[in-house]
Amino acid sequence: MRAFAVFVACCLLWPLTGFAQAPDPFTSARVHIGPFAVNPTLAVTGVGVDTNVFNDWTNPRSDFTATVAPAADTWLRLGRARLNVKTAVSYLYFAKYASQRGLGTDDRARLQFDLIHVRPWAAASYMTTFDRPGFEIDARVRHFEHGVSGGVDVPVSPRTTLGAAWGRAVIRYQAGESYYGYSLQEYLNRTTTTATGSLRYALTPLTTLVVAAESVRERFEYSDLRDSNGFRLVPGLEFDASALVSGSAHVGYRHLRMLAPGMPGYNGAVASVDLGYVLMGITRFAVQVNRDVEYSYDPTRPFYVLTGVSGSVSQSVGGPWSVTARGGIQRLDYAGQVDAGLPGPADVTGRVDVIHTYGAGIGYKLGPSTRLGVNADYYTRSADVTTLQYRGLRVGTSITYGF
Repeated sequence: MRAFAVFVACCLLWPLTGFAQAPDPFTSARVHIGPFAVNPTLAVTGVGVDTNVFNDWTNPRSDFTATVAPAADTWLRLGRARLNVKTAVSYLYFAKYASQRGLGTDDRARLQFDLIHVRPWAAASYMTTFDRPGFEIDARVRHFEHGVSGGVDVPVSPRTTLGAAWGRAVIRYQAGESYYGYSLQEYLNRTTTTATGSLRYALTPLTTLVVAAESVRERFEYSDLRDSNGFRLVPGLEFDASALVSGSAHVGYRHLRMLAPGMPGYNGAVASVDLGYVLMGITRFAVQVNRDVEYSYDPTRPFYVLTGVSGSVSQSVGGPWSVTARGGIQRLDYAGQVDAGLPGPADVTGRVDVIHTYGAGIGYKLGPSTRLGVNADYYTRSADVTTLQYRGLRVGTSITYGF
């Protein structure tokens, strides 16, 4: 037991040999003009074949596909003000099925003031995409997300920082978008308002304890039966990039109360874990765990609990070459049906869908910011409803180039 405790302490405290502290993104940017810095990139990914474009169990159709995604990460520093703007554009191409082609954008901005006693900040985001919005909906649909948030962080001691934040996020689906006959606009358009209080305590230079309490208010544009109030209480640990274990792990509790009488709620665990570990500088292990409530397009099952576990192992095999193996499982746990005024008896037994993914890839580093990769991923979904099942294989190459 003592040996195990020593090992854990080393994971938390010991910086990686040969790995420097995470660089300041402003100073490490490739282009500098006075107080302005920018990192432009161009990624061409998934250049290859998708054997089941529509995720159809009975009639899988294949096509040649590719995604082109230019992006830029920019910084502006004026006195104590720090502005970070991230812009990205992506175009999804299919050679045969033109209906699956789509253009998307993802733009985010954050302004922060590093004052002597407080650090106020404000952020905004806007995204439009023509893609699958999650694990549940296996169709590419046009939808929009935009939000604003703001807050203040107050250092109260060399190790302790208190924070308060407010945010508002809006999700909208384009008129006419549907899935299995259900209008996505009618059942998923919503506005989420959050208020968060947090405490951050530096246990060590490499490890920070974070405790956050968040109230959540969700209001649906066309389906007020789904309106809810609730809260999350999520403590966690965050590890510096130079520690033996890097990333973050947050595990806590969520209370969800639907406002309409007779609608089911949720009280239970939620989690957000993203950790990495580098062994001897050449092997990297990564694991992700996510658990939370997600809203469903199905009016008789307003939400499901999504539990996902995924991981990967990347191994350097000499010089610029590396190989990767990865896998994951996503479990969509639906409660029993509720009375939504639709014909037919309700199913009180609930439903579980499971998605498995397995993949492997090989990469070659062409330069400090340029990488070529070849990847293959097999995916399958099992469900109580036969029409929701599918399986397929995606094989393609990718190249990421930093200017």
